[in-house]
Amino acid sequence: MEFDYKQLTDGEILKLANEKEQLIEDARIALDLELKVRRLTMADAASFHAELKKDELEQRVGALSLLPFWGVGRLFFGMENDVADPASGSEEFDSTLWILGLLFPLIPIGTFRIRRKLQSRGLFWPWKNYSFTVLEQKKRDWWQIVYIWFMAVSCAALVITAMKLLLHVLLRVH
Repeated sequence: MEFDYKQLTDGEILKLANEKEQLIEDARIALDLELKVRRLTMADAASFHAELKKDELEQRVGALSLLPFWGVGRLFFGMENDVADPASGSEEFDSTLWILGLLFPLIPIGTFRIRRKLQSRGLFWPWKNYSFTVLEQKKRDWWQIVYIWFMAVSCAALVITAMKLLLHVLLRVH
């Protein structure tokens, strides 16, 4: 059996090199020869693979958006396993991406490892700067998801109670 990789693009060759262990011996030899002819290395293949994974993660997360009037969109909530690196001026943490409805977290899309510029802590610090890099997708963090839902339901209950109390007070005055 003859393997001819000349018609493949460099990207296709690098992708195939990352899956080299799945090829039969003759195909591996032909691939090694084609990599040598094109002056590509396994380090190039690993770098290409890492770039593909990064692009895939960015597509999966997509552009975060929020329609302020309706409170509908996609946002990250939660911060677990945070590590600050003052030397590089960045921090990393796990956060869950949510689909929102009326500013209420409805559906957890997934948990991701995030890196962003280190920020000073304050009341609204998580929303100060939404410029970040997604490093990897992790298994869903169900503790974080349940905690976010609990906090959201608690806040909604507090707002409803406060509105009922205010309505009750206003109706009694008149």
